[in-house]
Amino acid sequence: MSMKNTKKLVQGAMIAALCGVLSLLNSYTGGFFDLFIYYFIAIYIAWYGYQYSLKDNILVFLTSMIVVFFTGIPTFIIQTIAYGLVGIFIGESLRKKATSTTIILGTFLICLLNNIMIYTVFSALFEINLIDDVTLLYNELNAITSIPVSLDLFLSFIPLVLCLLSILETYVINLLCQLVFTKLKISYPRNFHIASLKMPYYVGIILLLFIFAGVILLRYFDFPDVYGQYCLILGAIGFMVQGYALLNYFAIVKNLRYFIILGCFLFFIPLGIYIYVILGFLDIFTPIRKYIKIEKN
Repeated sequence: MSMKNTKKLVQGAMIAALCGVLSLLNSYTGGFFDLFIYYFIAIYIAWYGYQYSLKDNILVFLTSMIVVFFTGIPTFIIQTIAYGLVGIFIGESLRKKATSTTIILGTFLICLLNNIMIYTVFSALFEINLIDDVTLLYNELNAITSIPVSLDLFLSFIPLVLCLLSILETYVINLLCQLVFTKLKISYPRNFHIASLKMPYYVGIILLLFIFAGVILLRYFDFPDVYGQYCLILGAIGFMVQGYALLNYFAIVKNLRYFIILGCFLFFIPLGIYIYVILGFLDIFTPIRKYIKIEKN
């Protein structure tokens, strides 16, 4: 066996052993360090994926999952799968020198899917009933002061909360990867700015499908309104983020930095939300950025 293969096996075994140690630490501390442990698992696997092939990284991931299966609690196993997939994605992206937009967007989608699964499919396992919890919060707030929105509208903010949570997780993972990989002399995209975000065409199609699904559920099916609103808000948020990215791009190219500050206030008015959705649609499906020329001094 060559020296390179020996090193690969030793490092893979080390990753699996570390996942087992973190799993035991999580069990003994009652999940006190949950989030930090998941982030470290993602970084371990991303580092290994950068060093070796996708096949090798998947084998190490599966081996780590076997170790965690025998040492961790069910909720930890599910979270390890999700953050392990994040690590595989980041490692492969770094190895193929993907753009920062690809890394950020892919990490966000995995985190979002993980959060949706936790609060829906695996809600009983995690002892979470999001709708009941939000309803209880609404009733408590309404008892203190009259809330000027209906319960259905209040529940419709659940997708926004999940999206914001996923964005926060994406930011933390990206920041930790920057810190760790920079110390290890591994090239990692730095200084990501929202203006450089350009969602691919197929992501725009997916966002449109969410919006269409929301409209159909609200108009033609006897489902609770919250499900239709859930789809509508998810689709709209995607276009809003891309629209805000376009506004930032315009402000930087035209050297109108105060537009960035003014753009934040648009999120708090209904008309501003529609403007961002339209801008996001144009940015994804048209070459609108080509027509934004740099001002000559």
